[in-house]
Amino acid sequence: MADSRRLGLHRAVAQFQELEEPRSEMNRKHPLASVVVIAPIAVQAGASGPTAMAQRAAL
Repeated sequence: MADSRRLGLHRAVAQFQELEEPRSEMNRKHPLASVVVIAPIAVQAGASGPTAMAQRAAL
């Protein structure tokens, strides 16, 4: 089941690959498409800020 969930996330990230990158070089630790997909999912899971989002994303 974990494999099918990952495939879904990869597809979601692929949808956002063409977004224009508004962040400076210094603030690009993670790809924008990944952030756009992971952030709302983490918030729905109860994350209340960037640190909590990172913790949720690492699970």
